[in-house]
Amino acid sequence: MRTKVVKTINKFNMLKQNDNILVALSGGADSVTLLHLLNSLKEYSFNIWVCHVNHQIRGQEAQRDEDFVRILCKNLSIPLFVETINVPELSRKNGKSLEEMAREVRYNIFNKLASKLNAKIATAHTLNDSIETVILNLTRGTGLKGLCGIPAKRGKIIRPLIEISRTQIEEYIKDNHLDFVNDSTNNDLEYKRNRIRHEIMPKLFIVNPSFAKVFKRMYNNLTADEEFLQNETLKAIKEIQLSPNKFYVSKIKNLPASIKFRSIKEILTQVNILCDAKKIELIEDAINIGFGKINLHNDIFCIVRDDVLSIEKIAKESKENDFTPIKIVLPGEYKVSRKQKLKLVAISIQEYNERRKNSNLIIHNAIDFKKTNGDLLVRFKVPGDSIKLNGRNCTKTLKKLFNEYKLPQKERESCLVLADNEGPIWVNGFGVAQRVALDEKTKEVLLIEVER
Repeated sequence: MRTKVVKTINKFNMLKQNDNILVALSGGADSVTLLHLLNSLKEYSFNIWVCHVNHQIRGQEAQRDEDFVRILCKNLSIPLFVETINVPELSRKNGKSLEEMAREVRYNIFNKLASKLNAKIATAHTLNDSIETVILNLTRGTGLKGLCGIPAKRGKIIRPLIEISRTQIEEYIKDNHLDFVNDSTNNDLEYKRNRIRHEIMPKLFIVNPSFAKVFKRMYNNLTADEEFLQNETLKAIKEIQLSPNKFYVSKIKNLPASIKFRSIKEILTQVNILCDAKKIELIEDAINIGFGKINLHNDIFCIVRDDVLSIEKIAKESKENDFTPIKIVLPGEYKVSRKQKLKLVAISIQEYNERRKNSNLIIHNAIDFKKTNGDLLVRFKVPGDSIKLNGRNCTKTLKKLFNEYKLPQKERESCLVLADNEGPIWVNGFGVAQRVALDEKTKEVLLIEVER
């Protein structure tokens, strides 16, 4: 197995002669194997330190692990750093799961210590851990990157055992007569990863005893594909970037779907925004229609307008009309700002005629729903918007229409527009498009009401 680990180290260019290494040592079989193997590579003249984190989650058992690690490092004459952190208390304070909090604490400690030592961080993740991660990602919904499992190397973090199976670890422990400690929580089926490890993984190996081998082949193939697509994404970012935090919308729209998705994700990553599928979907919608404002985090917004996507910091409290274009599901009420609500009501032509007796003005807010084309969207004006208003013989851009009526700039920015796949069909205060206006064949009327 030593030869296989060296092959992995060289394959991923993890380490070189005289490198400084900080080994994350829990005391379990995997981390003990990692430490023993790295320490045995005398020809590389590595400088090795060990870090153990006592999370104070398992009481006396956690203390037992710490004591074991201290004795092991003393016997190997390897410098040891021990950090004791009350993770259960931090978990309660921060509203995070024990598992999530423990991982965050652990890597914060590793990173700070590695920076002081100018060292790389070696963790004991194995091929089985990578398989478990892929299955976990599948249950959450994932893209190509999630199918690549745990990366062999990320920044200063290296994983020399990532191509080694748990069976090979067990053999190495036995052949080298190594002691280790067991974490009792590894058998707790309340944890999703443990259910995958103990209930799902064994069944996969029954279906194919060589599952670890074929997974490694899949991992290598998909990782190569992901690296290629990521490189293409970085090239695309250079093409679509107008200036820092500003990007050409038209160029983003023309990107292939997989590169477009990755480019949006990369744009968010550059401003340290945690990406999720919902945010990316909202941004894509805004790109497709050419207009939108999406709150990414606190006072950070993604704004699409005038063929530019920008990431901007805006005091949210000072804006009254921050809303993302809304797809309409009829009938219903739609809150578009703190002061405006759009109400859409479907009524018969007979009821419409009765209402019209009381106010002829409703003709400016009545649409023949059957004449609309595709999805309806409530939004503000976007560049290039035009409409042929009912009763007029010419088509005008909304910009020109607003100019003619000398509409104040603030009202232009907050003027509601209802659009279908062909463009605006109603502009608040101006009326409906001729192509969706009522006629003698109309049977059902969509009535639009704006409440303030």
